[in-house]
Amino acid sequence: RVLWNKQVKQISALTKEDGSKTKLIKKHLEEEERRQELLLNLMKKELEFVNRVSHEKAIRDEKRLLRAKLREKKLTTARVRKYHQDYCKRTKARMSNKNYKEELMFKQLFEKGLKVQKESLLEARRAAKEDNERAREKHDKEVKELEKYYSDQFDLMAYEMDK
Repeated sequence: RVLWNKQVKQISALTKEDGSKTKLIKKHLEEEERRQELLLNLMKKELEFVNRVSHEKAIRDEKRLLRAKLREKKLTTARVRKYHQDYCKRTKARMSNKNYKEELMFKQLFEKGLKVQKESLLEARRAAKEDNERAREKHDKEVKELEKYYSDQFDLMAYEMDK
């Protein structure tokens, strides 16, 4: 924009010297300003479109991931519930045949297994959260790179126009 203003000043200085070309130069200058504004608007719209598309894609991916996690959580809960119910049935059947000490040992083992499973689920949640954070950072980095690219392209175009 600064270069453009310098160019406008130079052209206006030249037009002061030669009055016959003033209208032609002004017309040319106005046309170039209009073209520059149209190009700037086009680039802004394109950047907004790219950002909107990538944002919508990220939202769709997050929703899909969330649905998959919820489905897996429901399945895991159902498996645990079924396993627990089966375990309780088997435990009651065995209670009549085995002594109390053995049953207590099995119960403790089962509780330890549940504890390990809970810990692994918590660890999986933490890992998923970290993955989401990494994806979000990657997305932000891509957006910044696109902004820099278009800024560089605009600067290059302004430079080419100054020549």
